[in-house]
Amino acid sequence: LTYFDQFFPEFFFQKLLKAKLRQTLEHGRNAPPKKVPITRFLYPYFRDSHDMEPPRNKETELMLYRREYNPLLREEKKCTLLLILFFPRTVKECQILRSAVRKSLIEARIQPFLRRRELLAKKIQASGQETAAQQVAEWRSSLAEQERLINYHK
Repeated sequence: LTYFDQFFPEFFFQKLLKAKLRQTLEHGRNAPPKKVPITRFLYPYFRDSHDMEPPRNKETELMLYRREYNPLLREEKKCTLLLILFFPRTVKECQILRSAVRKSLIEARIQPFLRRRELLAKKIQASGQETAAQQVAEWRSSLAEQERLINYHK
C-alpha cells in the first residue's frame, strides 16, 4: 500500500463528515423550534392565595427567549387518566354527560340576554316620576323581547 492509498480514505471520510455536519447545522437553523406542550410545576408554597404563580424574573424571561429547558417545567401528561376517570361507562352516564354539556352550552349562549334582562329590570325598577311613561313602556317591551329570546334559546 502506498501513502496515497492510506491517506485518501481518511481524507475522503473527513470531507464527508464536514459536509454532513454543515448540512445538519443549516437544517437546524432553518427548522422551526420544537413545540412541546409544557405546564408549570410549582410547589404550593410558590403560589399565592388565588393559586397564581409569581411573576417571571429576568432569568426566566431569558430562558424562555433562548428556548432553554427549565427544570421547573415538565411535559404535559397525556389525558389517559382523565379518560379513565371521566369517560362514561354506561348509557345512563353518557346521557347525563350529554345533558350537562348541552345545559352548559345553553347557559353560555343566553348569558348576554340574561345580562340585558337584568339591566332592563333595574331600569324599570329605578324609574320614577321623571321617566316618561313611553320610555318605561319601551323598556318593558324590550324586557319581554329578551324573555322571548331566552326561552327560544333554551
